[in-house]
Amino acid sequence: MKWITGFWLVMNLVTYVSYGLDKQRARKGKWRISEKNLLWLSACGGAVGGWRGMKDFRHKTYKRKFQIFIPLFAVLQGVLLYLIYFQWTVPTWESMLLFVGACLLQAVIFWILKRK
Repeated sequence: MKWITGFWLVMNLVTYVSYGLDKQRARKGKWRISEKNLLWLSACGGAVGGWRGMKDFRHKTYKRKFQIFIPLFAVLQGVLLYLIYFQWTVPTWESMLLFVGACLLQAVIFWILKRK
């Protein structure tokens, strides 16, 4: 359980900071973090950090794919965390693999929809 919690917290912190850095770089006209990378970070466990970063930094709030994918990823990750923590009383390899698999599934969904 500690591994899952640590992973989730680190991913959300990294994603939040990435949104802040990208906004700061956008204001200064410097090199930017790509939208693809920001969405990947959100899909791989950092959706809450991405959502919070969008709100706090007022960044990417008008982009349609961010309006759709970030809340969707946050809900999916929340449901998954609920299942891991409250449905399975003993942490198992299966629950950890399910968490990582769900994050990868979100990334694949994003990749497929992005290509259309």
